[in-house]
Amino acid sequence: MLGIPRLTRIAIGTGVAGALISGAMWLQQELTATHEATSYRAVFYDAGGLRAGADVIERGAIIGEVSSVELSNGNALVVFSVDGDAHLGATTSALIRPETPSAPTTMELHSRGAGTLEPGETIPLERTTSFSPSSGALRSVRDRPGL
Repeated sequence: MLGIPRLTRIAIGTGVAGALISGAMWLQQELTATHEATSYRAVFYDAGGLRAGADVIERGAIIGEVSSVELSNGNALVVFSVDGDAHLGATTSALIRPETPSAPTTMELHSRGAGTLEPGETIPLERTTSFSPSSGALRSVRDRPGL
């Protein structure tokens, strides 16, 4: 190079290389950053084949995972977590989407309402819909006898 001393060219090259490496490291961190998950619960009439490890879906995207499914007062209590970036409205509802030949059983959330579903809060039976494998039908609390 004409007119630029060799030491200056080395310094410029080192600076450019350092900036590129720093930028690449920052981009990798942003792309792979894990945001802390938030736990919630939902009460279902029937768990319909839902198991721990099942995907939690909102608007077609996987946003979390089922942590556990337990029996509680004759209903299924599902504990699940969602990614820290996900926003769930105060009146969010949940649906257990049954297994098909091409997809496993999942839990689908429908974020609704002003405000936010607080961490640890429970989606009540009134806002959940289950799939009952024995009847092959979707059931909600409105379908329960005696209610």
